[in-house]
Amino acid sequence: MKNSLWQNCLRYLADTFDDEAHRPGVGTIDYVCHEELLDYVESSFADVALKLLLAKLGGQEPPEEALVEMKKHYDYVAQHLPEDGLLFGKTPMLADIQFSYLLANLSQMRFLDNAPRLESYWSELQQQTGYRAVISKTGPMAPDL
Repeated sequence: MKNSLWQNCLRYLADTFDDEAHRPGVGTIDYVCHEELLDYVESSFADVALKLLLAKLGGQEPPEEALVEMKKHYDYVAQHLPEDGLLFGKTPMLADIQFSYLLANLSQMRFLDNAPRLESYWSELQQQTGYRAVISKTGPMAPDL
């Protein structure tokens, strides 16, 4: 499977700057799970999320099959999340960062209303120091509708 540009950018930056804080330790089960989730965001989750988001931006209702499929994705992601917190503890990992822009838009367009664990995950991501610093300089991740 081919990685997306964004995944490659995140991995490139982490590797180039010897960042060991935003990925679980190499050789651990968490590392393998993390890498799978990092790829999953673009290879599966984003495809369905975009069907919802683009329909809404176009002033249309999203296709029912996309809503049903998204529910399956919400359940899948929720299975990987602890009861509260981020995917792998308190420190945001590359996979958390990769999920953030889609969650921002899904939340803004009210597609997370029936996915309380993902909504709380998104809320916790917004409390991260790095996220807050970036948003203070660049503005929100999702358009204000």
